[in-house]
Amino acid sequence: NAPGPGPGPSGPVVIDGGTLVTGNFTYTNSGDGDPADIWLNETEIGVREPPAASKEYYKDDSGNVTFKFGTFINNRITSVIINNTDCSAQLPQTKDEWLEANQNQIDMVNIVVPYAESYDIKTTTTRNFEWSVGNFLWSYMDQDKETDNYLGNGYLDFISLKFKGTTYGGLGDLMYANKPYLFWNSDEDEGGAVLPAGAELTVRLIPNAGYQLTAFTCNGQVVTPQEEIGTYTFEVPGGNFHWGATFEKVDDKVKTNSETIKSGSIVLGEEESMSIGTARLDVKDTELTDEQKASFKEKAGDYTVASFVDMSLFNTVFKGTEESSWDTEVTDLQNEAEISLQLDDSINAEDAIVVHEKHDGTLEVVDSTFDKSTKRVNLKTRGFSNYAIAIKEAVSTETTTEEGTNSTSSNPATGDGIIVYVSLFAIATLGAFVVIKLNRNSKVKKH
Repeated sequence: NAPGPGPGPSGPVVIDGGTLVTGNFTYTNSGDGDPADIWLNETEIGVREPPAASKEYYKDDSGNVTFKFGTFINNRITSVIINNTDCSAQLPQTKDEWLEANQNQIDMVNIVVPYAESYDIKTTTTRNFEWSVGNFLWSYMDQDKETDNYLGNGYLDFISLKFKGTTYGGLGDLMYANKPYLFWNSDEDEGGAVLPAGAELTVRLIPNAGYQLTAFTCNGQVVTPQEEIGTYTFEVPGGNFHWGATFEKVDDKVKTNSETIKSGSIVLGEEESMSIGTARLDVKDTELTDEQKASFKEKAGDYTVASFVDMSLFNTVFKGTEESSWDTEVTDLQNEAEISLQLDDSINAEDAIVVHEKHDGTLEVVDSTFDKSTKRVNLKTRGFSNYAIAIKEAVSTETTTEEGTNSTSSNPATGDGIIVYVSLFAIATLGAFVVIKLNRNSKVKKH
């Protein structure tokens, strides 16, 4: 991160009652940090480059001049000597004083010295210090997919900040406070923030539709999910670092807890209620009143009810892992969902229908099909509540073999059943013919 423009405009600035003078400058810096940017009475002396050997500026009649030293927040100026006078006592001494010196991503300190025609400036800067702020960067751009500040397939929002007994409940509060260290800026491409170290920050991390948050770290801080969907609270760490989150593609799923339904799948259309995260359909056996059961059985007609189930649909957002999530129940959809339910092997069905109890208590037979070979019921519906799976049982027949009795399921109306009956009829007819022939032969022999 390169420091932004300093507070001083380019070119000399006229101070009321000031006199235009020329100053001569030399500057050296020591330590493991970068050299500081320098202004004198609001005139740039050396910003992002070494000071010029001489520079015009305005001085007033006080007999003093004010130097401003700016360092990007991953550096800190620890000593200042001007014309062999140690001015370090004028530097901020406490964490709070350094916080007040913060100007967004630059720490800006003032040093007042007597006017002179020439200034020999020596500073020491360091990168080893206790940060007064946390400086964050993040990106939504695809070009940053492989970096640690990528937040693609989701978005980050500021919710609130608590600092020194004051709660800033929105970005408007931060702006109204007019403190450079209360800074947050984000657009559709990238974002950045500067916030006081130690403050309690609450953010919202929301996945796009079809995605879930599976990892979010903030420089080792404990990130705690809150009651509101997608919100997390943590302490702002001091430092200059990136925010990154992993939003992974996750399929909608069906979760079953039923003796008659083994598994399932669900496909949704475009739904406002599912604009974030993913869908989860919970299918479980349910207890109904005798009156409800009787109504379902009557609606099923000549089909037999095999199972009463509750089907509940949820818009779910992971709290970092699938094991914990925010779940919002959705009772009705704008468009039909396509649901496939795999019946248990114990269900011996030739055909199946699905009866739905609508929210007003009335019943409907929903649009559905049944695949006998896979035992899957496929249905379309908009509402989620109580359902009944009703079947027509496959006919069971028994055949005797040398090994014993085998049970098989067949339908007499099918080709296999017809062949069996025709074969049995042919055998019976042949047997009768043989008996008649033998009887006739016996009568001839007697005469």
